[in-house]
Amino acid sequence: MEITKEQENKILKFHDWLRGRRNVMDDKISSCSPKLSDTKAFRIIYGMQEFLNLIPDTFEICGRCGKLFDTSKEGTFADESDVSGAGFEKRDIGKHYCETCIDRVIYHGDRKLTKDEGFDSFQEYMEVKS
Repeated sequence: MEITKEQENKILKFHDWLRGRRNVMDDKISSCSPKLSDTKAFRIIYGMQEFLNLIPDTFEICGRCGKLFDTSKEGTFADESDVSGAGFEKRDIGKHYCETCIDRVIYHGDRKLTKDEGFDSFQEYMEVKS
């Protein structure tokens, strides 16, 4: 299921609304937000993906920062083959990661690197990896 940028933004806003984030929708709707935990909010998104087919199955939660993101546009899934050489640790296996966390945390070891010290982006890493 292909979605537009506007539809993607609505899904992200809905997820924020489920978690009780302020100013994501008009005041009347925001006042009745269920204020769910990140895990419970994603369970609702997951149900809408798997049972109702209302949201594409490409939306996942980042295993590091908890951000909801569209895996068809960014990020990666860590598997066994990524542990050696890719910067992933065993604890990272089986989780999705947004591009920000891949760039800043996994490939740069939790510190900011200069351009000469590390990959500039996940795309650059993937070019070198393949």
